[in-house]
Parts: sequence; structure tokens; C-alpha cells
Amino acid sequence: MVRVQYGQAFGINFSKGKIKSGSSVPLTFGWAVTDGVRLDSSDANPVVTARTCPDPPLVVLSPGEFPGNSDLRWDADKREWRMNWQTVFSDGTVIPGGTYCVQVKSMKTGQTIPENNGFTEIKVRD
Repeated sequence: MVRVQYGQAFGINFSKGKIKSGSSVPLTFGWAVTDGVRLDSSDANPVVTARTCPDPPLVVLSPGEFPGNSDLRWDADKREWRMNWQTVFSDGTVIPGGTYCVQVKSMKTGQTIPENNGFTEIKVRD
């Protein structure tokens, strides 16, 4: 059996400023080789998940969901994935302020960003 994987994860990068509930948060992520050269992961078929942290988690962005004006796209020039995460539930209701754990998973390789099934914390204010 051969297991195909991308290199090391980079991202989830986002504006470190004050993120307001209901706003759109630009996220970038992808994979690179050890010297930092970004890999073509255009076939990664990534899904993004967000939940409250710490436990017990309330999922606010289910895998493959694009609430409001959220979108996910591959930027071939920069070799990175870009997502505008609109911080609302799928019904358009604004998510409450708090800390959210965000994770990306490649449906092709099973790799996660951050690596080892970790999460990136994003703080959102009301």
C-alpha cells in the first residue's frame, strides 16, 4: 500500500485583528515542502470545520458548509487555498462572540491543518 501525502502544513492564516461576529474572515492555508516551497494541492478537496472551544463544542461551520457569503477557492498563483468564512450559521444567524477552533482536512490525503488533528483558535467578538 502506498500513502500519498502533501508536505508540511502552512496556515491557517487570518487577520489577527478584532474579528466581529457576522463579518467575513479571510483564511489561507495549504502545504509546502521543508524548504517552504508551496506545493500544488489544488486536488486536496479540503473541508473546513469550526467549533467553539473549549469543550463541549458547538459546531458553527460543518465540513463542506458555506454559510452566508462564505467561499473556498484555490489560488494557483500563490499555491494556497483561500476561504472567506462568514461568521454566521447556515441559517444566516450571527454566531456569538467567543473562541472558535478551526481545522482544515484534505479529503484526498486525510491530512489536517494544523497537523496532527490540531486546531487554530480564532477569537470573534460580538
